[in-house]
Amino acid sequence: MNVLYFSLGKANPNSANGINQVIIGLASNLNKFPDVKVQVLSLSRKQVKPYQLIQRNGFVVHCYNSFKGVLDFISKNNKGYDLVHLHNAWTIENDRLAIMLRKYKLPYIISIHASLTTDRMLRSNYYAKKLYHHLIQSRTFSNALALHATTYEEQLDIVKYSKTKIITHPNGVMNNEIIKKPKTYVQDKLSKLRGLYVGRFAKEKNIQGLINAVALLPQKYRDVLDIDLVGPKTEAVEKLIAKHELKGVVHLQGSMFGEERESFIKNADFFIHTAFSDACPTSFVYALSQGLPAIITRSSMVSYFYKYNAFYMVEPLVEDIARGLKKLIDNKVELAGMSESALKLVNKELNWEVISLNLLSDYEKLLSEYNKPLVA
Repeated sequence: MNVLYFSLGKANPNSANGINQVIIGLASNLNKFPDVKVQVLSLSRKQVKPYQLIQRNGFVVHCYNSFKGVLDFISKNNKGYDLVHLHNAWTIENDRLAIMLRKYKLPYIISIHASLTTDRMLRSNYYAKKLYHHLIQSRTFSNALALHATTYEEQLDIVKYSKTKIITHPNGVMNNEIIKKPKTYVQDKLSKLRGLYVGRFAKEKNIQGLINAVALLPQKYRDVLDIDLVGPKTEAVEKLIAKHELKGVVHLQGSMFGEERESFIKNADFFIHTAFSDACPTSFVYALSQGLPAIITRSSMVSYFYKYNAFYMVEPLVEDIARGLKKLIDNKVELAGMSESALKLVNKELNWEVISLNLLSDYEKLLSEYNKPLVA
């Protein structure tokens, strides 16, 4: 089976964009199976050269700096692929490419990546998006073999926009990145707990809600808490930290990659993700793989993993985020067990090896149905 992934960007492992991490995880692991070959076709208008062949760890990227190059690639190579896997919604490039794929009768599926959640829709160009979907995107969706949801919760968002079949596979982490032993914790009530957030500071990530929640905590809780925010700095976040006089508690670290970011993860005691909407974010999964217990919002679509007792679940409200922080601080004795549970969850369900095997099974079923001869 030959599969082509299409996305914007270069599938850069150092990118803060979770979609890149998903493509890397799936492509590199699917290529380990016999008779499976996955390549990535990408568009990066910042690229100087018209075309660049990029060798990633486990797969290649055909990167063009113009959409014409992308279309030419499909025109010349469409017979070499059995399936195309598109990523994200509200992408004109996807819709234009889908027209050509239909022309060549090349089947495709689409990963939605939480782009249809209600809050994200309402926050940006809602009516324009509704019109765009009605006129253009709906046809792209309806002609897909399937739409890929990251979680079962995300299915509820997708069915509002399409009746196309939905397949569900979570985000994961590389098996060789999962640590072997859970973290250990000092039970002294005066010892500090170091929290960590990693990702963008986009509105849906609700960083302001996290900072306001820390400000709401009684002083005795703030005295035993440090939180590192790792991501592109914004003036609004800096001002909010200063307004609440939290520079001694909330530390704005800026963007980090590689060993520098790994050092912060290694030294953290827990992970925190307070998004208004997300779909089992890759940063959360990676934190679990490093044995970090977590505080995460229910609206990040993690409810089906709550049974593992690896995280505390809160609502994306200031008061409830503060409740979660208090609970974690008051229950230090539970953290070691939560760390062990986090590793159990990742090893069983949230690693790319397991996810890729399940996705490959869906690829095969979808193509079998697509190629099934019509009964007279």
